[in-house]
Amino acid sequence: MTADIFTLCDYAQESDGKLTVVGAFDTIYARRFPAMHPSMCLAVRLRFFIHEAGRHAIRITFTAPDGVEPVKAIDGETSVQDFSGSSRVVHSVFTLLNTPIEREGTMGITLTVDGRELLTSPLYAKKVT
Repeated sequence: MTADIFTLCDYAQESDGKLTVVGAFDTIYARRFPAMHPSMCLAVRLRFFIHEAGRHAIRITFTAPDGVEPVKAIDGETSVQDFSGSSRVVHSVFTLLNTPIEREGTMGITLTVDGRELLTSPLYAKKVT
């Protein structure tokens, strides 16, 4: 399987097999820390291949520069069936409200599928000067 899309954005939705992503970003600016980001979405599009049919455990973790997890891990499961070709995509949208950003630095957002770390995407927190 591959991750076709794994991004933070201002807004995302899945409708009738289409994933809409608006305002993708990887940096949050704040006047001071600690800060609170009021609303953002994490949009995920996973591509599974026909030999990967079945159930898959998914975990998304958020790790701050000091190793603390400021957002509770997201655990879930998806079932992949009904292939119309050699692959099938699964869309997920997670809305994150009032996300705490304790300090300037890089937060890692890690996607794990079936116990295997697939990728880590950065979220940079920077102070506005």
